[in-house]
Amino acid sequence: IDSIGTTELLGNVSELVTVSITNTGNGPDTFSLTYTGDWIDNTTSTLSFNAFETKDITFPINSGLVAPGSQSNVSLTVNSTKSIIAGVPATQSSTFDFTVTGMRATFDPPSIRLSHGESGTYEVAILSLLNSDSPTSRVITEVSGDSYWWISFDDTEEFDGKDTLIVPIGQPDIFTFTVEVPEMANSGNYEFTLKITDYNEPSHISTINYNLYVKQEFDIVVEEKSAPSNVDSGETAEWEIMITNNGNGIDSVILVLDNIPSDWNYNFTPNNLELSTSPEDSVKFTTLSLDVPSTASPTTYDFNVTVQSLGTVVNLPLNLTLNTIYQVSATETSAIELTGQSGETVYFQFDVTNKGNSADIITVEGGGSMVDQALPVGFGWTTKTLQPNEKQSNY
Repeated sequence: IDSIGTTELLGNVSELVTVSITNTGNGPDTFSLTYTGDWIDNTTSTLSFNAFETKDITFPINSGLVAPGSQSNVSLTVNSTKSIIAGVPATQSSTFDFTVTGMRATFDPPSIRLSHGESGTYEVAILSLLNSDSPTSRVITEVSGDSYWWISFDDTEEFDGKDTLIVPIGQPDIFTFTVEVPEMANSGNYEFTLKITDYNEPSHISTINYNLYVKQEFDIVVEEKSAPSNVDSGETAEWEIMITNNGNGIDSVILVLDNIPSDWNYNFTPNNLELSTSPEDSVKFTTLSLDVPSTASPTTYDFNVTVQSLGTVVNLPLNLTLNTIYQVSATETSAIELTGQSGETVYFQFDVTNKGNSADIITVEGGGSMVDQALPVGFGWTTKTLQPNEKQSNY
């Protein structure tokens, strides 16, 4: 016989209780079922089972007009008729506990999900369990627990300084309460309790415990607080980035830089951030450092910071302009001091390299007493366009 724990009953209302019974024997059998208790009709019935079969049985129960909180139980005894015939009786007994209330939620479990700034109205069944000839009674309504001021019974009447409802005696009726979640409510679970007290019999108290879950709304804002001016190839550019959690719950973010050339390196300090909803901890800063290779071409580069939170993705576009650098070098590749005779042609050899980061037009000129007096005089070339880091020999 499966256990069902303690069951709460709405007072003076007939309800069906379901229990599972299993034939753990390896053959068919017929069980006799005997029910006893103060709140049920004491009866015996029979039910056939196949080997190892489980069946659900139901029995009606009604507490009558008893005070909220009253308790009773039902005893169920199951006998195997075939075991009795075989002379080895198999019997199993179980006791089910019940308690009475004058108020019950119309949905189970009593759990509510709302977003911040959202409201909802929900039903409860309420009755008075007074043993009275009057058809109605008055109950005092109260709400307690986390953020209780968000919740209120609807259509109450102020009586004797209390919020009250007129409810039927012995027959439940449907009433409502409303939950209004503020715009600034943080996400999470909130416990609250509805309570009614019979004005005419203060010992008659009924309660329902609810769980309210405020859903988390993710809202991350990413802003560029400082950016570098134009930089040279080979330098490091830095940005300061501010991240704000405007959502209603704790969030964490991971930062990634997209669309950069494959040979560029970057890092965020820090790379992962935890943000709460408190003013002092909802805003965090990180520094992006971008290492520009010395071979990078001078132009404007566009890229994107991707911020991935627990529930949303935010992008921040950035750009960086590299300065154009003009630089040239000449390096001798032969002796720089030669001995010659009048009328002899001698050669001085050297390499010319474009050390800048863009294509450049290189012009070669000569001067000095030797160049001025020697005839003829000339260079292998005097003007060439060289790409970045390109080297050309000359004489």
